[in-house]
Amino acid sequence: MTAAELNNIAENALNDQYKIIINKLKDCAIKGKNSCVISNLPVSLAKKLKQKGFIIIPVFKYKYSFFFRKRKIKYYMIQF
Repeated sequence: MTAAELNNIAENALNDQYKIIINKLKDCAIKGKNSCVISNLPVSLAKKLKQKGFIIIPVFKYKYSFFFRKRKIKYYMIQF
């Protein structure tokens, strides 16, 4: 198997998640926003969205938990 074939298999497996992301982007567009923040974005979906013309920017936010421990959480902001 080549890398292209494996990439196609991964894209087909993540097709449902791709539809969810597109629906979130449509909801943000209806509200008048030009970006949407998503917590989990696989690499194959990021490539597909970049090919479609979307801009993907990694965003880091800190989450404070019990006893003021902070964790860095990575989000992805998708602009259209």
